[in-house]
Amino acid sequence: MQLPLSQPVSGSGPVLGILAVLASLVLLASVGLMVYLHRFESAENLKRQSANAFWLEETLRFHLRRLEGDLEGLALQSAGGPPGRRPATVALGGSIRAYEDGLKAHGWRPAGQAMPAELRACWTRSVASAGNEDAIGAMLDMAQGLRRPAYTAPLTTAAQPVPDEIWMAVPIFGQGQYLGAYIAVFSLSRSIELVVPAWFRLAHEIRIVDPEQAGDRGDAGEPEDHERQFLASVDMPGSDTYLQVRSLTTQHASEPRALLAVALLFLAGMAVSLLLLRKDIVIRRRAEHALASQVALRRSMEDSIGIGLFARDLGGAIVYTNRAFDEMVRPLHGVMLGRNASLLGWPGTMHGSQEEPEFEFEFRRTAHGEPLRLVTQTVPLVQDGDIHIGWMTSVVDVTERRRAEEAAQAQQLRMDAAGRLVAVGEVASTLAHELNQPLGAISSFASGLVNRIRLGNIDSPQIHGVAERIALLAEKAGEIIRRVNAFARRREMERAPVELRAFLRGRWAGDGSTPVRIDLSALPGHLIVLADVVLLEQAIHNVLQNAIEAAQGLPTPPAPEVLLKAYRSDDGSEAVIDVSDSGPGIDATALHRLFEPFYSSKSGGMGMGLSIVRSILEAHHGRVEVVRRGDLGGATFKMRIPCIEAT
Repeated sequence: MQLPLSQPVSGSGPVLGILAVLASLVLLASVGLMVYLHRFESAENLKRQSANAFWLEETLRFHLRRLEGDLEGLALQSAGGPPGRRPATVALGGSIRAYEDGLKAHGWRPAGQAMPAELRACWTRSVASAGNEDAIGAMLDMAQGLRRPAYTAPLTTAAQPVPDEIWMAVPIFGQGQYLGAYIAVFSLSRSIELVVPAWFRLAHEIRIVDPEQAGDRGDAGEPEDHERQFLASVDMPGSDTYLQVRSLTTQHASEPRALLAVALLFLAGMAVSLLLLRKDIVIRRRAEHALASQVALRRSMEDSIGIGLFARDLGGAIVYTNRAFDEMVRPLHGVMLGRNASLLGWPGTMHGSQEEPEFEFEFRRTAHGEPLRLVTQTVPLVQDGDIHIGWMTSVVDVTERRRAEEAAQAQQLRMDAAGRLVAVGEVASTLAHELNQPLGAISSFASGLVNRIRLGNIDSPQIHGVAERIALLAEKAGEIIRRVNAFARRREMERAPVELRAFLRGRWAGDGSTPVRIDLSALPGHLIVLADVVLLEQAIHNVLQNAIEAAQGLPTPPAPEVLLKAYRSDDGSEAVIDVSDSGPGIDATALHRLFEPFYSSKSGGMGMGLSIVRSILEAHHGRVEVVRRGDLGGATFKMRIPCIEAT
């Protein structure tokens, strides 16, 4: 939102005249400085290009001398070294030979013998071109006659029509006798690529020329600076070879250009100062209009939000309100701007200080209107960073939010109640499942006792024994009810140290009446677990009962078999009790639902046994796992319980 800006101020005619004079002066000064700058840069470019050519000569000379030293060391090693002289150290640093493809071939050629095998391929390729064999022979004669390294001129081959291949020989003498020469072949252009930095090759064009092409060293005619060509001599005894160096870029010194820029800057500054004076009034007017626009925009934003805002000074007088606040309080209190905030009667507005920054309270727009839930938050109003001038309060209507929270809380209470009903159902189902066995046994004993009393073929001691067994089962049923109730309510279990070997032998020793076989051979002699004996027994009993029923469910032999096996886990932290059966195993589709409450694969089953097993083991910080096909062909259940001691 921007307000219309004023038109630029008039009276620009004199300013334009002054600007025209200044522009003429700037133009004349610029032309003079440019002429001077061109002459100065031309001279500097000539000096720099000459220095570059000289630097290239020195660089190649350095690397060629290093190469000669390396080859001399190799020659001394190959010749065995002259008497009284130790072979030179073969250093790779700085030499062309240090690069992987610096040399095409190299080898030792004893005096009077043919080219060695290392050089035979290059020799055959080179002598195929006319004049190369004579050039190589002349090089060898020069090296032997001058007793110093010698080179050929760049040679051409069938594969390389441009002269580029260099042969060099480093002679070795012993006791005044010529022993041979170490010969190397390299590409001059490739050597230049290896030893000359990339930045130099990118900025210069380097060509190999012979003496006839070399001519003068770039002094003929008056070409442009970037077209001047300088010659660099390649110091190779026996070869007059030059490198033609031409700069591909034109570099200019920064000092003259900086001088020109400073002069132009001062001249331009005079014109800019007048422009700044002219624009000052326009800028001020724009700033005034921009400020008014920003104030209007901020006011529009504050009136558009649904949060009420009001500010009061240190005395409590309201100095600012927005539209949302006015709509909240106007029906009951009228316009509050300029009045004291204590008239609202809201918490936090009765005193000048502000001890509590946030309040929530009920407010009615009218005397008999629906109450609203408002939340006020007050912060100090600070000017210039540290001057406290009053308080700023925001007012948020949270009526709908509180209604939604209350509805969610009521829904949660209903869900909790439904959950408790489900829990009661699960406890009832658990009790029915757990009490089924002892109550069935009591019913069987009672029926048998009644039948024998009716027939009169039972005496008092037998009646006493049956009654004791009925009482024992009734006591066990009561214990199950108490423990299931405690487990359902998540009370603390009565856990105590249990010696696992004695516990298993005492309860499932096997009297031949069931197909259960016990294997405790892998169990340590004194393995202690912390467990509730009744619940642990109930868990193992449920798994054994399911295994027996699965083993006996096969319609054909072999005979049903159930194996109870106990051992210690590999890391020693758990006791593992395996129950395997010879039944049909577990179907893959039922595997993931096996421990769900009320799920059973047996007809008439309640589906609570394995769910109880898992709950009991998890309460003991253990777990239960199942393998579809175990040792006996059927399923294997692995019950894991943390152990506290083992010997």
